[in-house]
Amino acid sequence: MAKEPEKRPRTKFIRQGNGELIDAPTLARSLDESVFTIRKWRRAGIIPYIDFCYRTKRYRLKDVLAALEKRTLKAK
Repeated sequence: MAKEPEKRPRTKFIRQGNGELIDAPTLARSLDESVFTIRKWRRAGIIPYIDFCYRTKRYRLKDVLAALEKRTLKAK
C-alpha cells in the first residue's frame, strides 16, 4: 500500500528577514487608504514594490512605512 504524503499547514510566503509580501488591497487596509491611492503612490514612485509580472505587484509593509516616514515633513 502506498504511503500518503504528509499534509503541511498552509502558510503565508515569508522571506527570512525581509517581511511578509502583501497585495495592494491588504496594504490599503493596513494604511487605512484606498486601493486607488496605493496604486497612485506606486506609479509616482512614492512607495517601493516588487514586480512579479504584468499584473502581480507585492509590497512589504515595513518598507512602505519607511518610505512614507521619509516623506513626512518635520516641524521646525
